[in-house]
Amino acid sequence: LSGELSVTKTESETFETTTSWTVDTKVGVKRGHRAEAQVHVSERNSVADFEVKTTMKITDGKELPIAIRRLSDDKVVHVVVVPDLLDVFYDLVQKNQNVTKSEYIDKSRKTPRKRHNVILYTRGTCKSISWKNQHVEVHSERIASYSCSDDDSLKGED
Repeated sequence: LSGELSVTKTESETFETTTSWTVDTKVGVKRGHRAEAQVHVSERNSVADFEVKTTMKITDGKELPIAIRRLSDDKVVHVVVVPDLLDVFYDLVQKNQNVTKSEYIDKSRKTPRKRHNVILYTRGTCKSISWKNQHVEVHSERIASYSCSDDDSLKGED
């Protein structure tokens, strides 16, 4: 059994991702014409508050082994068995309003035992810009210097 829990003491953290995009719109143009295309893109700004609730619980009838390892060779030097997560998170529950506990009864034993879930709340705001709409305008006009005889000279090249 191996696992890892990392708690970072940051007041806030910002993640930003930029996505590049290209437009590949095929436009058919008649021979002897010139075309100009304009692409209009509209974006949507979104702002949403969110809350993630993480509940940790030791499975009924089980205990949480915590292995203490020596740094030099990673050898296990001591194992502590924790029957209740509140034993590990007590200080955090007392000091941090984003960490709470809830009590439940573990009835898997002959003598029921009071145990605790530990609940961590992560709150934040998600700000994003997303693609809302795309409109392509195409304008075409005949090239003044172009003549039909130019078409005839190209027939042998097809």
